[in-house]
Amino acid sequence: MALLTRATSLTHFAKVAHEAGLDAAALLDEVGLPATALHADDLMLPIDAVAAVLELAAERSGWIDFGLRMAEGRQISNLGPLGLLLREEATLRRALGALMRYLHTYNEALAFKVEEDGRYVILREDALVGRATAVRQGIELSLAVSCRVLGLFMGSHWQPHRVCFAHAAPRGRTLHARAFGPGVEFGHDFNGLVIHARELDVPNPGADPVIARYARQALESARGARRRGPADEIRHLVLLLLPTGSCSVEAVARHFGVTRRTIHRQLEAEGLSFTALVQLIRRELAQRYVEHGARPLEQVGALLGFAQASSFSRWYRAEFGAAARQTRGGR
Repeated sequence: MALLTRATSLTHFAKVAHEAGLDAAALLDEVGLPATALHADDLMLPIDAVAAVLELAAERSGWIDFGLRMAEGRQISNLGPLGLLLREEATLRRALGALMRYLHTYNEALAFKVEEDGRYVILREDALVGRATAVRQGIELSLAVSCRVLGLFMGSHWQPHRVCFAHAAPRGRTLHARAFGPGVEFGHDFNGLVIHARELDVPNPGADPVIARYARQALESARGARRRGPADEIRHLVLLLLPTGSCSVEAVARHFGVTRRTIHRQLEAEGLSFTALVQLIRRELAQRYVEHGARPLEQVGALLGFAQASSFSRWYRAEFGAAARQTRGGR
């Protein structure tokens, strides 16, 4: 089943494309998306095509911050019922819990995980789009929107402690500083926000539990209509665990509070094994980092969970029939 995202993912795409002198409808047509996607907010679109059109627009415009330009005009209402629920939750902790539970009703490709680490909390985020395409624009857009959500609780002048991106730094960072503040860093092993742990329980003075209940009911209906299966949950967790070097069936089982056998059984029901699932994710990420990135290949291996660069090299050659250096050199 293709992974989908709501057409609201393209909010302000036409506006920014016009400012860049581009024809938004023509760009959509190039990747197989209908022009109606610019206006029909509830239309569900293939995430790989959405990721591709964002990268295409960034390339054609020469604006490496194209996604951030789209984010500047975003409102929490663009998230529909999900945005309404987030706005009315009593604390940021509850809002993040709702985001993890219902995010797939808005975008099925995004993986989101909250890690508490003493004084700080890490909000990890990444995406699997199902084919070898860069996701820089989508990730920057998504994290900018996440910052706006957090700002509802912290105030309009709030900024995260740090913002981490796995991709390389752009030449200019003016728009990144405006969107996130001064703590933006590139070349990390994950994409995400780092905030102070004490901020999780800051009360939301404008929270309305009645509106939150209605929004939650709407989201539960949407969640039931397109329920994410166990394999999807496991796939998203593997995506986030690979760069940590601790991606194992035992680690996944502990996260979900089940046994190894349960994980194996859930995957077998969809014709998968844990090893095969990890291989599929590694293939997509390897193509993304080797073909669409400039990160040193030794670091690419580590991001894919290989302890040794030589292990990554052997695996890559076996999977793709050529050395990673040859693939990158042939771009």
